[in-house]
Amino acid sequence: MNNYPEMTQFDLPLQKSSQALLIVPLIVDGAIIGSISLRQTTHPRPWLSTEIELAQTLASQAAIAVQQSRLYQKTRQQAQQLEKSEQEVKQLNRYLTESVLKRFLPASMVNKIATGKLSLDLTPEPRLVTILFTDLVGYTPLASYLGTQGVATLLNQYLEEMTAVIFHYGGTVDKFIGDAVVALFGAPEELNPQEQVYRAIAVAREMHKQLNGLNEKWQTQGLIQQPVCFRCGIHQGMAVVGMFGGGQRSDYTAIGSAVNIAARLQEVADSGMILVSAKVAQFLNPGEITLMKSLQLKGVEEEVTMFSVVVNYKEI
Repeated sequence: MNNYPEMTQFDLPLQKSSQALLIVPLIVDGAIIGSISLRQTTHPRPWLSTEIELAQTLASQAAIAVQQSRLYQKTRQQAQQLEKSEQEVKQLNRYLTESVLKRFLPASMVNKIATGKLSLDLTPEPRLVTILFTDLVGYTPLASYLGTQGVATLLNQYLEEMTAVIFHYGGTVDKFIGDAVVALFGAPEELNPQEQVYRAIAVAREMHKQLNGLNEKWQTQGLIQQPVCFRCGIHQGMAVVGMFGGGQRSDYTAIGSAVNIAARLQEVADSGMILVSAKVAQFLNPGEITLMKSLQLKGVEEEVTMFSVVVNYKEI
């Protein structure tokens, strides 16, 4: 059924030859991309200036529309590429952030920081922290006995186990110094003084327990003949904590006299002993500590009162 019967008496213009033809090019960025044509099919005639101007105006507007469409598509593609690049940068930044932070922070905290759920300012600042120092007793002769490969195997297994213990209790791995392990509690995660001590003591005891397990493993493997022992020093005090270093290398660490005291406590501790200062002992039960003599520690002006902590203490 023909919905437009009035058109049956007319032929489409394309079916007739042109008697007068006006062609105006569509120019975009100096290139002809098409044209607008005006045709007279009934008789030859010249084109009026108004008709030419109209055709030129239409061609100009059409060219602008095409140019804007192309510009829109280009802008859209650039925006999509920019968004993709931003996502790649975010992923890279997250990877780099995680790679750096995983060296000294628990995985759960690293994930919160990387996803923006937890903000972290690593600018050096004074903080009250609890510092834990441990090292293996008789490490130098042990290294000589085991040889390069043997001591590497033993040390890597030891450090991996000790790091896992520190992370389990939400501590921060400050550094490894050969066989020595330095951990912080209270930075970068803020903890009240008592909680810091609780975690540090729990870590020291668990490290002792894990080392016993490693000794059994190493003896079974024939790696060692005698059990390896460790000693530990713990102190609480003010320290400057944050990222120290330059553009090529930086580390998260603590500096100050409080760190020195913890290190000295570890040095004077007997094999298998956990030695703490009075600042730490004040948060512990009387039944889990034994008062030791006060000592003038190397590099520390005042005498330090020391306490030995019961390793296998169970609170009743």
